[in-house]
Amino acid sequence: MKRKNYRLRRKIKLLVAFFALVGGGIFLYSSSQNKPDDHQHFNSETKDNITVIDDRSTFIIPQTQAETIDLFLQEQAIKIGEHDTFSHDRNDTIFSGEILTITRGKKVILLADNTQEEFYARSYSIKEALKQKNISLGTFDIITPPLINALSSQQEIEIIRVRVDEEVRTKKIPFDTIAQTDDKMGWREEKVTQIGTSGSKEIIERVSYHDDTEVGREVISEEIVSKPTDEIVTEGTYVELGKKHKGAASWYAHTGTLSAANPWMPIGSYAKVTNTANGESVIVRINDRGPFVPGRIIDLDKVAWQKIASLGAGVINVKVEEVLN
Repeated sequence: MKRKNYRLRRKIKLLVAFFALVGGGIFLYSSSQNKPDDHQHFNSETKDNITVIDDRSTFIIPQTQAETIDLFLQEQAIKIGEHDTFSHDRNDTIFSGEILTITRGKKVILLADNTQEEFYARSYSIKEALKQKNISLGTFDIITPPLINALSSQQEIEIIRVRVDEEVRTKKIPFDTIAQTDDKMGWREEKVTQIGTSGSKEIIERVSYHDDTEVGREVISEEIVSKPTDEIVTEGTYVELGKKHKGAASWYAHTGTLSAANPWMPIGSYAKVTNTANGESVIVRINDRGPFVPGRIIDLDKVAWQKIASLGAGVINVKVEEVLN
């Protein structure tokens, strides 16, 4: 009986050991099946605070899981144009705190030196764009818009070349004519007793040109090189008088000269006519016949009449003296 019990217990122990062994094997297999594979692909680690400076705009992307800068640009839909410049290689790995800078190329239409030119400038101001293009500016050149203005796309820039020169020129100074009288010379005689000569002066001017077209001229200084000499003209005043006649005078519009009509004096002769009321006198040339009114001895042309009386007088008393010289 005891031997039977012993054999039964031994069988039980062997079965327990067997099942323990089998169970352990199953656990180990299961564990090995659930162990992570070191080569399995996982999402990249998160990068924080990526700063993008796009021309004058700055923005920060709090987080990204992009592995490279190129993937980041695609993720953020940021495009880099052919005329733009970028601070990094697009294939570089992106890191937290990365600062990416984009300078946009802006189309510039330049009007200068009588030509139009187009180019792209990666600049922030008009001044920087012209410097990038190696455009030299003169001291007085006019730039529109001003150099300090921000550069925008499709920017039109006009340069007016301004040249300021000093020019020297000589200007003639005309002489004055001085009249003097000589009572020994006949009243119709005239002669130059001193010949006039012109003088000259040197003028220095500041002249401004816009694109070779003169737009302004300013006198800086003047200096007299030679003074002019006055011309002196001597006129005779001696009048030889003949017969005297008294009577009334009237006027009419005829030739508009110092002339008159008389019934008897020779055509082409001269007469001195004096207004007896005021003593004013004028010498006239007889070029017409008349007046044929009783008591009137001379009809003065309107111009001659105004020398001795007003037109409103109508008829005046005069003394008429024949001129012999």
